[in-house]
Amino acid sequence: MTVTPNVSPTPEKISPANRIVLALLLVSAFVVMLNETIVGVALPTIMKDLGVDPVTGQFLVTAYMLTMAVVIPLTGFLMKRFTTRQVFLGAISLFVAGTAVGAIATLLP
Repeated sequence: MTVTPNVSPTPEKISPANRIVLALLLVSAFVVMLNETIVGVALPTIMKDLGVDPVTGQFLVTAYMLTMAVVIPLTGFLMKRFTTRQVFLGAISLFVAGTAVGAIATLLP
């Protein structure tokens, strides 16, 4: 009977470029989740600053979540037509632009 030594495979090293990509993905995922949850916490302040009633404030949250529900399935469609980098950069650009517009809003039309 032959006993084979228990050899564990050597883990692959992550290249510096892949570390940067991984860090960007982790930070992006964190920011998106933070943005989704912070709206609920900040809703009373947002309603006060925009001068809206609770029904309209809830509509803002519903519109945000509905947008997410529409965009997530659309991502699969876009991934077939564009590179991952293009989709990621486009999504982050739209996210930053939307956040900037929301940050400078003074009233709800």
